[in-house]
Amino acid sequence: MSRLAVLATFSVLGLATPGIAQDAPPATEAPPAPPAEPAPPVVVTEPTPATPAAPAAKKAVKRKKVKKATTKKAVVKKKSAAKTASIGKVPAGAARLDVDISSQTMRIYKGGKLYRTVPVSTGSGKRYCNAGKCAIATTPRGSYRIYNHISGWRTAPLGKLYNPLYFTGGYAIHGGRLPGYPASHGCVRVSMSVAGWLPRVAGVGSSVYIHN
Repeated sequence: MSRLAVLATFSVLGLATPGIAQDAPPATEAPPAPPAEPAPPVVVTEPTPATPAAPAAKKAVKRKKVKKATTKKAVVKKKSAAKTASIGKVPAGAARLDVDISSQTMRIYKGGKLYRTVPVSTGSGKRYCNAGKCAIATTPRGSYRIYNHISGWRTAPLGKLYNPLYFTGGYAIHGGRLPGYPASHGCVRVSMSVAGWLPRVAGVGSSVYIHN
């Protein structure tokens, strides 16, 4: 077969002609890549502002503080009242001698009730000397108890005492002269008649309260 015939045959059959470069079929193009999705926006969280206390809550806190302060004052007042009551309290069945220096009187309580009020003479407030020692004639203030009683007359370094009822140190409630004003060296003077029966009403153990 001639060369032309062979070429014609290959041409008719659509076959590649031997020895002749054939054009390569066009390459299939890859589909374009999908566009990149945009990144999600960054969400910045704002700090939550502190919620201001509600008016009702503020009022409740204020009421609580006021109540606490009121309670504290009440407790202090109650303690003060209790202390005052304990000083002036007269135990049932016991005697108590309440010496008021400002009025120069002594109230005698028996069994929790006022028994009698009598005049007294307390420390003069003047300077005195005895056996080389000097002092101011002052009656001690405070709460005491009678710890000793001597019947009849007793001669002491500063004078004579009748039926003395000792309540602290050498201080006593005793019979003596009553000029109507403070005149003693520090003891509590009562009249001779009162000193006669007072030990039977307020003996050893009875309380004594001396105040201005």
